[in-house]
Amino acid sequence: MVTLCCCVGCDQVSKSAARALLASGVTESLFADSLRLRLVQNSGAFLSLGDSLPEQLRFTLFTAAAAVLLIGLVCASLFARRLRPARVIPLALVAGGGISNLIDRLVFDGVLPTS
Repeated sequence: MVTLCCCVGCDQVSKSAARALLASGVTESLFADSLRLRLVQNSGAFLSLGDSLPEQLRFTLFTAAAAVLLIGLVCASLFARRLRPARVIPLALVAGGGISNLIDRLVFDGVLPTS
């Protein structure tokens, strides 16, 4: 549970900092152009797949269905008695990333990629 909360918290703090410090669509260059930062928002899935779908279908697929899967994942990791820590921690990290993206979809109507 601690791993999951830390994952969600770190992801939300980094995205909050990006929203506060970067202007949308403007590229910030750092370290003699070795690092470029640009604020973008993804309303679709991986690599913007589904971005052009109607809004209601996109919400159903990427928000409601993801929420159901995440609830199942969290319940499985919390209540499975036979899972060792080496298996619970990866499940918590995946669930944490998914929960953070779900928060972004519900609050900001899109996900800020973290890479």
